Parts: sequence; structure tokens; C-alpha cells
Amino acid sequence: MSLKKIDILDVANDYSASNIRYVIEDEEVIFIVDLAKNRSLFDLAGLLESLRELLGFEVVVFTESMIKEQYRESIINNSIKL
Repeated sequence: MSLKKIDILDVANDYSASNIRYVIEDEEVIFIVDLAKNRSLFDLAGLLESLRELLGFEVVVFTESMIKEQYRESIINNSIKL
């Protein structure tokens, strides 16, 4: 992930996403981001597609509030800041 760090941060910036964190769980990369208040789920979807294209594999993108409460603390605590 560190090889693409600058590219990921540039893509995230295009969609006003910040505080980028990730966790690898069950062979899946989950990105957790903060989305600017003036952005919508369309921006999150654009970020998702852009990250998939950049990285060449399937990823999932969530904001903290989108993660089910029962899993949120565990995912956030195990995430790595990009």
C-alpha cells in the first residue's frame, strides 16, 4: 500500500476525502475516510471506482458512520493511517 500512498492521497483529495485509513480483512482492503460536508455518496462512489482503477483490485470504501456499529470499533482500532 505504501508504494501507492501518494497516488491514493491524490485521488482522495480529488473527492474531498481525508483521514484515510485502511484495514485488510478476509483478503479485502477496506478504506475508511472522512468525507467533506459538501460531498455526497456520489463522491464516495467516484472515490471507490478511482481507487479500484488505481490499485487494480477490488476495494471497499466507507465513512465511519457507514460501518455497522457492532463492527465499527474493531475495524477502526485495527485500521492503519495512510
